[in-house]
Parts: sequence; C-alpha cells; structure tokens
Amino acid sequence: MSEFPTQDTSYNCSTRSASVKNGLHRTDTALEHFEAGRLRPAARILGNLQIEHQDDGPSLLLLAQVVNALCDPEHFDPAWTLTTK
Repeated sequence: MSEFPTQDTSYNCSTRSASVKNGLHRTDTALEHFEAGRLRPAARILGNLQIEHQDDGPSLLLLAQVVNALCDPEHFDPAWTLTTK
C-alpha cells in the first residue's frame, strides 16, 4: 500500500469555467507585463482579478511582487528568489 494519497489531482482545462479560464489568461498577461517591467498594467490586471476572485493565491502573490517593485523600482528584478520549497 502506498503511503501517498491516491486522489486524482489532474486538471483538465476543458472542464474549467469560462470565468476561470479568463482569470488564468489575465494572470498570464499580468505576468508578461511584470517580466517586461510594465508594472502598472500588471498591477491593474491583478488588482481587478483580486476583486473578482478573492481566493486566487497565485495572482495575489504576483500582485505583491508588483507592488514591491513599484515601491522600490531601483531593486526591481523579474526573477523571483524562492525562500521555501
């Protein structure tokens, strides 16, 4: 017997709602803006996403990175330093 859970955690994009797909697309767009240094458009997209999807953790983390970069533009680096696994 495996000590790991056997719950199916695979995701099928075709079964996601249009709202979720739109949110994922907008998060990807915001990430592209962030990586290119276009911080205000990224902040606008992510702020709107947080209003619509308050439980969206990944977009909230990206929004935090964007806000930090806006507050301290001299130290902006689109590469993230991960502190935990």
